[in-house]
Amino acid sequence: MTRPECQANTLRRSARAILWMLAGLGLGWAMTADAQSPGPAFSAITNTPRADLHLADFRRLVLERNETIQMQLLESEVSQRLARAEKGIFDPVAVGGIDYIDTQRPNTRLDAAQLGLFASPVFLEQNTLYNAGIENLLGSGTKVRTG
Repeated sequence: MTRPECQANTLRRSARAILWMLAGLGLGWAMTADAQSPGPAFSAITNTPRADLHLADFRRLVLERNETIQMQLLESEVSQRLARAEKGIFDPVAVGGIDYIDTQRPNTRLDAAQLGLFASPVFLEQNTLYNAGIENLLGSGTKVRTG
């Protein structure tokens, strides 16, 4: 670079630096004037008078109004509940049941011959079966029942 070009670049850089400084001072003056102005300022979002906003209140407002954050919070909660439900498959389960059997069928000739004198033409059966136990599902998929 020639000497006049270097001087021109130096002047441009100096001019930019001065402009940035003036812009920063103007912004600082505007913020100070806004803070010292009497009366409440209005919030651009809610169009209501704003008071001093604390960090906790600001975080709460962001969580309430940001749909992306709400969606991520719901997705994490769903995945946690799904993981808990999948672990619940392997918990032992108490099971029980009652079976009632009432059968009436005609006796065959063979049954009548075996029963002899006490044979009746109809076979009657009434049973009540009770069962109870604990079932557990193993990691291999095998179901184990005790009881």
